[in-house]
Amino acid sequence: MSVETSQKILKIFGILGIIAGAAVIIFGLFGLLGGSMVGAGASTDEESAVAVVVLGASIAAVVEGIISLIEGVCSVRAAADSSKIMPAWIFAILGVISGVVGIIGDIASGIDIGSLVGGVLALCISVLIFRAANTIKQSR
Repeated sequence: MSVETSQKILKIFGILGIIAGAAVIIFGLFGLLGGSMVGAGASTDEESAVAVVVLGASIAAVVEGIISLIEGVCSVRAAADSSKIMPAWIFAILGVISGVVGIIGDIASGIDIGSLVGGVLALCISVLIFRAANTIKQSR
């Protein structure tokens, strides 16, 4: 992969990462709000358990959204100036790790195939950003 292609990949997928990260953060915050409302109105242990699961998943979504947002910002900055490649490279690694953990969590919890496909797609994007960042890093 050439440096020019890597810069284009970083810019395009960085912008997509910013958009997706912001959306995931917003939906995670909605989940936190909903989970806390369910927890506040819980009258049985079963409802309390559901609230805890919703809150845990929402916190994980917010963290994953923040990682994706920062990865996108760093990727766009690195596409414009190759001297800023290290933060993009580091957050690409964090994105890959986050994607793998998310897929393992989806498989372990028995989540539907649509969620699993979304996780695999996010992992592929993080791997592509990492590969592009690594190409630019090695060319420096």
